[in-house]
Amino acid sequence: MPVFVAQICSTVSRGHQNSDKGSVDLRLLHVYRFELSCALALENFSQFMRKTLNYPPPWRVEASLRGIKDCKLGLGVRIDGLALQDNVVWSKGFNGSEPVPEYLAPFFESVWAAFGWERTKEARDHLAQDFGT
Repeated sequence: MPVFVAQICSTVSRGHQNSDKGSVDLRLLHVYRFELSCALALENFSQFMRKTLNYPPPWRVEASLRGIKDCKLGLGVRIDGLALQDNVVWSKGFNGSEPVPEYLAPFFESVWAAFGWERTKEARDHLAQDFGT
């Protein structure tokens, strides 16, 4: 079974957070951009496998968040959540019939949980709107 593994790195950047104790430079995971990048990458992979290679599902998908320990969560203009302490790795078979945002929802929820958050309805709606579902 082919495995799809995507590394999305354009969603991490430097940020600046002010507090009563002064300002701090930190790295941010722009979560909305991250979710959309993952969903688009899987959609592109699915189309490539079907249309170019004529290889039907199921496929194995591994999604992960690696190498960005100590990042904070960027929610639009807000910076929040715990600093990421460990890699987040998720894997599941993909039959190609489930909408990509729904299929990846458990992975996205585990990413939010790693930052000490429950994934918000705003995030789900944001992805659905940007992805076009």
